[in-house]
Amino acid sequence: MTDNEYVNDTPEHESIVRVVSTFDRINVRESTAIYAQLTEGKLLVKHVLVNGGMQDNPLFNVVFDNQAHFRDFFAHMGYELILAECGDFYHLRDPNDDESSETNANETKVQILLLMIGRYYAASARSLADLGNPVIGLGRDDIEAIDAQPLTADLLLAGRFQRRFSEEMEFLTRRHVAFDLGGGAIVLSDAGMAFLNNLVDAYAARQESESGHSVDIPEVLTEGA
Repeated sequence: MTDNEYVNDTPEHESIVRVVSTFDRINVRESTAIYAQLTEGKLLVKHVLVNGGMQDNPLFNVVFDNQAHFRDFFAHMGYELILAECGDFYHLRDPNDDESSETNANETKVQILLLMIGRYYAASARSLADLGNPVIGLGRDDIEAIDAQPLTADLLLAGRFQRRFSEEMEFLTRRHVAFDLGGGAIVLSDAGMAFLNNLVDAYAARQESESGHSVDIPEVLTEGA
């Protein structure tokens, strides 16, 4: 008898029952791709860019349908598999990371880049939702305009970036916070939109608490611009 079998010797069920390992249900190539993406610091997002449009990500669906398996699997590797509150992406957390870790530094960089994008977009009186629309997104002209803003250099310095804003878009696309549309344009992923909305909500809540009145999105993002 193998480790995957046990005997149920109750009077009602005198039979050998095979316990099916969760590994038997999951495609090896898909599991390998999921492991590679998450351990490389990429986010596993619900939708991916395919032929200029957003489509369901089959790897996300595999994890979603087998969450218990993947949580146990990554736990044995020393990670915690986390589904974001919005339900639109997975990421890994290393319990041993502290506030000075590279992971936290990268999170701060993502927030700074998204804040810069959000400020610019709000100042141009456009809906932030368009940043997640592959038909619109953030164009090359927009990115160059952000690069030319006086505040950009200060924010990049504060975030310890080494390159121009336009060059740092690769920092977002490499982590699946955004997707490359070609021609120097990008579109935010599910994760990118969730991060941006969280930044807006958190800042608006703080401003409302301090001022005693509600604050709308354009005011939040363009304050001090």
